[in-house]
Amino acid sequence: MPALPNIPFRNVSHSAHVCSDMHASTKFLEEVLGMPLVMLIDLPGGGQHSFHDMGDGGMMSYMWFPPVEGKPSRAGQASHLAFNVDDEDFDAALAHLKAQNVDVRTIYHGLESPSCEDPNDPDVWIRSLYFFDPDGYQLEIASLRTVLDPRKHVLTDPKNAKGDKVRYVPMALRETVAA
Repeated sequence: MPALPNIPFRNVSHSAHVCSDMHASTKFLEEVLGMPLVMLIDLPGGGQHSFHDMGDGGMMSYMWFPPVEGKPSRAGQASHLAFNVDDEDFDAALAHLKAQNVDVRTIYHGLESPSCEDPNDPDVWIRSLYFFDPDGYQLEIASLRTVLDPRKHVLTDPKNAKGDKVRYVPMALRETVAA
């Protein structure tokens, strides 16, 4: 029997979904489910991307895109499932997928630039390999390069379904008032 490939997965990094209202989704994930908001950024084209801490290194990710007339919304759909590898294992995972003739798209996500050319750019907070399974579901292998912290990584307010930003303070940054 041939040896199994040895991509050293750590855990599920994040499950990414498309929402119709980033503000409502942020409030629900944080205030109802107890998943702290650790990152919220604006995307080119007016969209937004959030990450919520699920514990044990797992995150829930939501994306919001402005409505486009004549085009159906993707709200309520899953975007992709991401698996985490240590940063030192990222290049070997990429080499393995390419050796298996998997079509891979590599993105080095930055805070200032959503897609950095240089994987060693200090702006890069996560390196990502995107590819599809045999049924066409998008998967990702990701290596997180920094611990997400709402004080540094919540860079904007969430948008509602109309695309208007709504003031929101992550629970971790709210002042507690003694009773």
